[in-house]
Amino acid sequence: MTCLIIDDDPSIRIVLHSLIEEMPFLQLLGECKDGMEGFVFLQKTPVDLLFLDVEMPRMNGIEFLDSLTHKPMVIMITSKREYAVEAFEHQAVDYIVKPITEKRFLVAVAKAKDMFDQAQQLSSSNQEFIFIKDKTHLTKINFADILFIQAMGDYMKVQTAEKWYILHSTMKVLEERLPKHLFFRTHRSYMVNYKNIDAIEDNIAKLKSFSVVIGEQYKAALLKLVNLI
Repeated sequence: MTCLIIDDDPSIRIVLHSLIEEMPFLQLLGECKDGMEGFVFLQKTPVDLLFLDVEMPRMNGIEFLDSLTHKPMVIMITSKREYAVEAFEHQAVDYIVKPITEKRFLVAVAKAKDMFDQAQQLSSSNQEFIFIKDKTHLTKINFADILFIQAMGDYMKVQTAEKWYILHSTMKVLEERLPKHLFFRTHRSYMVNYKNIDAIEDNIAKLKSFSVVIGEQYKAALLKLVNLI
């Protein structure tokens, strides 16, 4: 995974640089001292993963993320635990509270690697299934069997008619990688396999025995899509 550090604290950049260099699956492409510098860097050199400081002058990390059209995976770096809620609302892979420890760094990058590997698998051409880690083994799930996907904190719940599975990813990654002829975003926290929709009542989509919320901003597009089937 290619990555970029954006942090105004030189000492934090040094720590992150050192830890990243020890990870064979990470490639550090650059370091930036603030959001403006990071924004310019990403316009020229996209990366897979950001190590992003939340508290920065001029533009904080949350504002920086909101400025991006195409968002990489993000591990947020913060000195305040209360930013955790905002981090997960912005679908961050994880957040690390300063001072950065090796153990906490490893936990965060392991999550990022899981998400990256899943995304690479999903992007394979003509693929009609995904493998999801289920406890100690991998379970094959056909796209056609998925009813909906729900964002739940730092992981995704993949619901089939029979059971649900946990997937380490973000809604943004799945939206970009899952086949668009099957999956559609109905809400900031939900994506459905619209060929499995049985009925739509007001702002609710019915899929088997489940009900999924349809956000107002997505409803018109979903109705148009369903009418074309």
